[in-house]
Amino acid sequence: MMHDGALTADQLTHIQGVRDDWMRVGVSTERCDRPAAEAAVRAVYTAAGLVAPTWVVWADSPLGGARAVLDQPGDRLWDEVGGHLCPWRDAYWLAYHQVARPIAGLPPSPQLDALAAATRAVGWWWPMRDVAVLTDRPTQLHRDEQGRLHREGGPAVAYADGWALHYRHGTPHPALTAGETL
Repeated sequence: MMHDGALTADQLTHIQGVRDDWMRVGVSTERCDRPAAEAAVRAVYTAAGLVAPTWVVWADSPLGGARAVLDQPGDRLWDEVGGHLCPWRDAYWLAYHQVARPIAGLPPSPQLDALAAATRAVGWWWPMRDVAVLTDRPTQLHRDEQGRLHREGGPAVAYADGWALHYRHGTPHPALTAGETL
């Protein structure tokens, strides 16, 4: 379907709904429903025509997930798909396709729909041939009034295993010890 560039009110409402939904997903600190997340990840493999992993390994943070990946010997599917699946980067592209497909009149994509479901269900994850390494969402995520990662006096993003990221108005900073200031 050709489009003249002007969006209808319904299309704008659709775009805003998709944006709001993905933002909610992106800043969620809710614990993952692990059985649902595992099923969603296995569905990604199936939609891609691959054999679903025999094993799923969970970690409490992306750092823990990366360590688990390094412990997995042998042939790695993740080498072929570009490493980890980053929820923030992937959500951007998945939202773009979710918005564009109906506006452009494109058919549904089972592969993208499966990937979107997995991205909604889990934090970072690494697909490999026989195992998938999945991480839970952060336990804390703080932002400033402009939506940038930010927290004074503590981490802006923290995970259950203690791994944390410190940001001030969107700029990464090392952790400060008690009494230090920037």
